[in-house]
Amino acid sequence: MSKTATILFSITVVLCFCTDLRAKQTIQDENPATGAEYVIEAFRLSESESIQIDGILNESFWDLIQPITNFTQQEPQEGGNPSEKTEIYIAFDETNLYIGAMLYDSNPDQILAYQKRRDQGLGADDRFMWILDTFNTGRKAYFFETNPAALRGDGLLTVGQGTNINKAWNGIWDAKTQISNQGWSVEIRIPFRSIDFDPDNMSWGINFQRTIRRVNEEILWAGWKRNQGLFRPQNAGTLTGLTNLSQGLGLEVKPYATGTRNMRQPLGEERSIDNSMDAGFDVSYSFTPSVRASMTINTDFAETEVDQRRVNLTRFPLRFPEQRDFFLEGSGIFSFVPASGVEPFFSRRIGLVGGQPAPIIGGLRILGIEGNTNMGLYQIRTGESDISASEDFTAARLSQNIFSESSVGLIYTRRGQTGDSPLDTGHTLGTDLELGTSSFMGSKNLQFQAFFVWHNDGSSEFSSQFWDRTSRGIRLNYPNFPFYSWVSYREFGS
Repeated sequence: MSKTATILFSITVVLCFCTDLRAKQTIQDENPATGAEYVIEAFRLSESESIQIDGILNESFWDLIQPITNFTQQEPQEGGNPSEKTEIYIAFDETNLYIGAMLYDSNPDQILAYQKRRDQGLGADDRFMWILDTFNTGRKAYFFETNPAALRGDGLLTVGQGTNINKAWNGIWDAKTQISNQGWSVEIRIPFRSIDFDPDNMSWGINFQRTIRRVNEEILWAGWKRNQGLFRPQNAGTLTGLTNLSQGLGLEVKPYATGTRNMRQPLGEERSIDNSMDAGFDVSYSFTPSVRASMTINTDFAETEVDQRRVNLTRFPLRFPEQRDFFLEGSGIFSFVPASGVEPFFSRRIGLVGGQPAPIIGGLRILGIEGNTNMGLYQIRTGESDISASEDFTAARLSQNIFSESSVGLIYTRRGQTGDSPLDTGHTLGTDLELGTSSFMGSKNLQFQAFFVWHNDGSSEFSSQFWDRTSRGIRLNYPNFPFYSWVSYREFGS
């Protein structure tokens, strides 16, 4: 495909999208999740009412709540009636959201629950999953799941051209289950201080999915069509009535201190003693309910999970996901055309030189969502290591939501050793465009993606042509059932 043909193809696709998106502003989406059938009002607990999280829905207030029961099969028969009854109850107080579920089963002795380790896959288990789109944008959500053994799984869900769930995020919440002769039940408590939301917005996106594994049955509350699903927040239902919620003071401080004492006494020699101490802290403060700043000093990652052991039999380097909490929170804001294989910012590069760790002296992080604007900033300094001098890292991301499922954004990154001239510092600048609709030709999904990334020479002793230091491309995606197709055109400079 020539560059001229590519440009004409891009213009045609964008014009088709703009026409479809303008029509969508005047014609209501046919997605059933937008109807009153998929709206639930949360029940406010009084100060005298309390709940014991034990998996048994025996508190009196559960009887006062009208449960969700209108579930629909997605698999194996799209639109079919579930083989088992499911009831979902939602309540809240000033500090917590409570979810109770009664998952009836006519054969309770055949309920499957093998996994007990956090975030393990539940492909062989009965399970209960849900999402919370706390800003009600249809673009990002918190993902949670559990099974009859009370396993807790969670992650950060980001949608676009494809779906990404970052399960390295571990939220603070609790779940207890109980298996009885009626099936199995679950009680869940999610503290409001463990999730981000706008307290002025009394409506959240919410959806539920249940798996009955022995018959491979998947049932959903909203978005039950195979073109939709739990992992599409834009097809979720609505949770209303959330008023007077408290996120606490918005201040979080995590100090740490470590100490070691090593004593050696080789045979025939004097005893030697080595003492060392270290300390640092992380502090976070919410300037507004949706804008949060964090500072880290002498960062310690001792509690970070180790990477899974893997064997590399290819000529390409292994890629391990980010697992450090400081870089996980808000990581979806820095997502940049993930389906196109271009990633101008990868946080695992910070604190790593030639495969060896470098200490992080300090850093600043600002994350926020204001209206339709998403913003993120990292400013990190690492210390000297055996193979590298001290370095400064900057990453900034700004994206604007447009229409109902589209966005346009900018990203900038900088990496350089302390004291380097601007010519010896690496700078990267990129822009991306995402256009999406769920109402193409009535009820089909269609997505268009375009990006352009540029970086400088990175050295005053080396120069290259402008196009050699750029990447650019477009992608058209048709993610529907039973036909899923895509076409892309990308160029990477030498």
